[in-house]
Amino acid sequence: MRPRRHRGAAGEPEAACQYTVLALDQLERTWYATGMDRVREVRQALVAHQHEQCVRELDERLYDWSTTVSALAR
Repeated sequence: MRPRRHRGAAGEPEAACQYTVLALDQLERTWYATGMDRVREVRQALVAHQHEQCVRELDERLYDWSTTVSALAR
């Protein structure tokens, strides 16, 4: 499932976060770099909403991803 891109992210932050979490769930099962690039694009589009709870929760999830990827790279 593709996360909603810029238009949806900027206008509907909660929906964008929900779709992005679904995309991360899918990436856990089937990794592909383009999918992670799209997740990062959506997160960048959410900068104006970074104070909202859904965006903070998404940031926590992305931090977990970064930690996992760093551990695997060692």
